[in-house]
Parts: sequence; C-alpha cells; structure tokens
Amino acid sequence: MIFKFIKGLYFILNIAIILALLILHFIIKDRTYEWSLIFYPFPLPVIIGIVVGLSIFLGKRRKFNFIVAGILLLIWLAGSFRFTLPEPIVEKDLEVVFWNTSREHHFEDAVEQYGGFPDVMVLAEASDSDFTRLQALYPQYHFYKSKRELSVFSKHPMTIVSDNISKYNTSVVHFETSGIHFFPSMLQVVRMCPDIGNWIMLMSI
Repeated sequence: MIFKFIKGLYFILNIAIILALLILHFIIKDRTYEWSLIFYPFPLPVIIGIVVGLSIFLGKRRKFNFIVAGILLLIWLAGSFRFTLPEPIVEKDLEVVFWNTSREHHFEDAVEQYGGFPDVMVLAEASDSDFTRLQALYPQYHFYKSKRELSVFSKHPMTIVSDNISKYNTSVVHFETSGIHFFPSMLQVVRMCPDIGNWIMLMSI
C-alpha cells in the first residue's frame, strides 16, 4: 500500500516537473533577465533527457514520458535543422555591396576591392573626395551623398524616399531601385529581411 502511494506520488511529481519545464520553455522563455538564467540551462535536449530520466522509476507508466519525449524530440528536430537548396542566379538578381570604409577609402577603392561595379553599393563613412569626379566619369550611373556619411551608388535609376537623422543622431537613408526598398543606417548590425517582401535593411557603424 505504501509502495503504491509512493509510486503515485512520484508520478504526480513527474508530471509537475514536466509541466514546469514545458511552461518554462514554451511560454515563459527568457522574457526577463531572471527567467533567462533558468531558461537557457534547459534547452529541449536537456528537457528530453530529464523526461526520459524520470521514466526510470515509473514502471508501466513510463509510456507517458516516452510519448512526451518523442513529441519534444520531433519539435527539436523540426526547429533545429533546415535544408535549403541554392537558387540559380538569374539576370534580374541584384548584386548588393555594403562596406564600412572607416573614413580611409572611397568609391574607387570599393570598386577595386570588389572587382567591378555591383548593381548597388552603399558606403558608410566614405570619403567624398572623388564623389563628384565619379559622377562625371559615369553619367549613366546614379550616385547619392547623404546628409551624413552614407554614399549610395546604383546602376539602375533610384529614388531617394527620405534622408533623415534621428534624435539618436543616427543617419537613415531610404531609397528604392529596381523595385526594392533599401534602408542603409549607421548602426552596428547587418540584417537582411528577405521574408517581408522587397525590403532590405543595411546597417553598420
């Protein structure tokens, strides 16, 4: 009788631990710094190991833990592995180059480094010493010098939608060319946004 009571109590404790781990991983996550200290030591593989480990003393009821562990394993595999096939390059694709020149270089250096003119080139902190000369040398191309230290080159006609300096002293140029909107900005990140249509954000210092 006592043994059955202990087994029943252990099964309830087992369910409570599993529920707590699932709530932590799928609902609470790392929404605060304090929770992140608990969340990150328990990724799905660790939770799966705990669930399987708890099943050792469950006897016939261990089937419940194996089912939970199997479902979590499928979720982990589905979320951890991605297989993508490279798409062939077609004529309409654009070559985009974004380069932080650190105030030591200019367009010609970037073109020499790249090996030619890409479709779109954005330089951050670029010298403007050759900007006017390049405009004269390549009148068929399109150039734009922002209010701050962003310079834009395009082989195709481009439209400058806006050129703003935020209250945080960040320069953002919004321009459009070939049906794609670009947002080069003086920030310390580079992020491409292919999943939200023809919008690309380019950031750097």
